[in-house]
Amino acid sequence: GAPEADCADSGVGAAEEGAAKRRRVSEAGDKRAILLTPTWREGALAATELLLKRKIASAREGTHAELMLRQIRYSQESIKGHFQDGRPVAMMMRELGCNPQKIEQIPRISVALHNGQVYSGDNRRLYTFKNSLPEDSRVPVVVGRFHAGFHKKLTTISEGISIRRRSLNGFLNG
Repeated sequence: GAPEADCADSGVGAAEEGAAKRRRVSEAGDKRAILLTPTWREGALAATELLLKRKIASAREGTHAELMLRQIRYSQESIKGHFQDGRPVAMMMRELGCNPQKIEQIPRISVALHNGQVYSGDNRRLYTFKNSLPEDSRVPVVVGRFHAGFHKKLTTISEGISIRRRSLNGFLNG
């Protein structure tokens, strides 16, 4: 996520905020937290991912859905460091790091299923999300189809696992 210094000071630290939420839940008495072992958690995440992917596979083009961030792969080998409107990718990363709920104000990522994997048509947004939010975050997507335009974008050399950022001086790290 983004460094805390880049965010406006809300006066309440994350630990204090989490403790306050736990107290409210405990005081209300209507919700109980369950601690899952890492194995159970991974199994639950895998089951959720499978269900979400099945929804994408059976959905019609244009359907709005959600996917776990770690399910979505990059379709391209590299991205520019700024969006089409000229805003730097780093600016959106800082905004999301400070306010993860801002994701609801950002256009949905278009995704398409190809060879059993979900690929993004919006690689700069995906890069921003993957570098600002936890990998098990759910992100809003819109289902597309793997057509000629999408095939033209499929330039990844890592099966969509990683992507490089371009600049005027070559490629950047990270």
